[in-house]
Amino acid sequence: GDATEKRSLNIRSYILKTVSTKGAQEIESTRNLSRREYEDYLRFEDPERFRIKQRRVQFSYKDQFYEIVEYLEPKRIPPLLLLNVHQNKDEKLAIVDIPDFLSVKEDVTLQSTYSAHMISKRNLQDTSPMIPPLARSMTAS
Repeated sequence: GDATEKRSLNIRSYILKTVSTKGAQEIESTRNLSRREYEDYLRFEDPERFRIKQRRVQFSYKDQFYEIVEYLEPKRIPPLLLLNVHQNKDEKLAIVDIPDFLSVKEDVTLQSTYSAHMISKRNLQDTSPMIPPLARSMTAS
């Protein structure tokens, strides 16, 4: 699993995210960590990956739950902002009504390149993130 740091209302929190697969299904679980547990996990930090720091803003719009994820680290120019649209697991994927106040550049829902796991990978030649510089998905601006 990946141990990451998250801030909520300027409160720092630590999350352990584990992703596994069962057949074709991807199963993701998260667990809150104490600061001490987080620091213990840092001993196992992978030198071939950046530590990910994100700021998340969550809101509801027209009975739909949204989350804007801003990647603070690794630092990127331009900054990477992703809009996550949360849907009930039991429902079929539906057409989503994107709020008027958001500007979407590209839908990258099916592109694993934009997962935190992939963003954390270092390019061994220049130690920069391995994602394209204009990467923006369901982007908030």
